[in-house]
Amino acid sequence: MDRIRSKRGFTHEELLCNYDLQDILSVNLQRAVQLSVDIALHMLSDLSRTLPDTMEEAFIALCEHGVISEPTANALRSSVGLRNVAVHDYVSVNWQIVKDVVAGHVEVFVDYMREVEGWLGRSGEMGKSYESDTISIVLI
Repeated sequence: MDRIRSKRGFTHEELLCNYDLQDILSVNLQRAVQLSVDIALHMLSDLSRTLPDTMEEAFIALCEHGVISEPTANALRSSVGLRNVAVHDYVSVNWQIVKDVVAGHVEVFVDYMREVEGWLGRSGEMGKSYESDTISIVLI
């Protein structure tokens, strides 16, 4: 998140012309979404007998289990769409949406981790390790 935050303050025109900035933002937003999904699926593997079919459903399932709030689940569901466009159809990325996300919505990933940590603390799961292919998180 720090990498994304450090790039705030650009104009739409600057973003359109600066391919390095586009790469930094899109790659780091992709990572944030993917890590959020990985953590959700790992948690759901402990909470449920079946895993959701889509990334978006993973956040709804966490909400249904009381792990995250509905506003956070809905914001993360929307972030999956941005990730999918960035990963699968980079040419059609709407850079105004990326700019808006960076300016005002990127903190949803911080909110998500706070809500997950809060739930783990309430449920007695603190100290459990959650790992993905790119990060290992131990909540103490």
